[in-house]
Amino acid sequence: MQQQTVLFISGSRKRNQYFGRLCHNLPANINGNVILGLTVWWHVYALLTLRHLRVATADITTHYTRQAINYPIVAKPLLKPLVLWLYASIENMRLRCYTAYLLVHKPNVVCLWNGSKIPYSTVAQAAKVAGIATLFFENGLLPNTTTADPAGVNAYSSIAQQLQHYNPQLSHTSPATANSTFASPAALPENYIFVPFQISSDSQMVVHSAWMHNFETLFYTLCTLQAKHNLPPLVFKEHPNDRHKYTHLHSHNFKGLFANTIPSQALIAGAALVVTVNSTVGLEALLQHKPVITLGDTFYNINGITQQATSWGALEALLQAPIQQPNPSTLTHFIDFLANEYCVKGDWHNWHNLPQAHFDAVNTRITQLLA
Repeated sequence: MQQQTVLFISGSRKRNQYFGRLCHNLPANINGNVILGLTVWWHVYALLTLRHLRVATADITTHYTRQAINYPIVAKPLLKPLVLWLYASIENMRLRCYTAYLLVHKPNVVCLWNGSKIPYSTVAQAAKVAGIATLFFENGLLPNTTTADPAGVNAYSSIAQQLQHYNPQLSHTSPATANSTFASPAALPENYIFVPFQISSDSQMVVHSAWMHNFETLFYTLCTLQAKHNLPPLVFKEHPNDRHKYTHLHSHNFKGLFANTIPSQALIAGAALVVTVNSTVGLEALLQHKPVITLGDTFYNINGITQQATSWGALEALLQAPIQQPNPSTLTHFIDFLANEYCVKGDWHNWHNLPQAHFDAVNTRITQLLA
């Protein structure tokens, strides 16, 4: 049998350790190799042979937008052209280096992290230029799982396509969904709308949210709609890892509160409705059989499971209408698919103590790409 090769590009020490474990557990007919980065020699070789390659303009623009959110000085008109040129120069060199490496070593599959934001999107483009299949890894969608998807992660994933062909004939065990045991803290009102904020500069907001980019705008809009239509209380929660703080909104006159110190699971449990752009909190809400309205692109935007608002007017219409519960059979089918078909059992963070089922699932996906 012909020996096949899989290249893992880690980009960090912990992912390097995880990918190393995957390498050691590959089938006998597959060789694995893990690299953190490339040596200077590849820069020289790339300059001599692949000067024509350029990173996709959309990737540079997205990266600039994310950095401008975190570091406003980058957005100054005098600096913007220089910063864009610098980002493009760095990523063009990265693209040429990795393309050169892949063309010389010719792995059959490239495994890398996320793939939707720089620098990993640049490496993914290099694999595409070299004609090599990719497998993208990310944190798991369900507890104690990992994502490994050849199409991409988040809204780029193959979930919608795979779900169409999923037929759960076998006996499976799905994660607990309804009847949450989380107690609702006394400080919370009853039957409120829970609105979790996200990291403003994350690719989920910059890439996968076409019309809602600002949580301060979302806050004021929802408060206005609440006063206009006598909506239920609003409970907001800031993302703990967001550089932007919204303390100045806490004292605004509205019916509700900010509940930054209360766990999201407890906030979901007491909510009548969850409104999110595309946060994993939306999926956590679905696991508790809660109705969800999404404002952006996400893998769980599925008819019968969530309602999607594509504009401020659409959001207002959905909030005025009676709350629409997710279809029980459609939701159960979706959760069963995630738990037993899509998600790789075992959290990659526990790379030193992963079950054999984890390696078997990853090897199956690699083997499918090699076929």
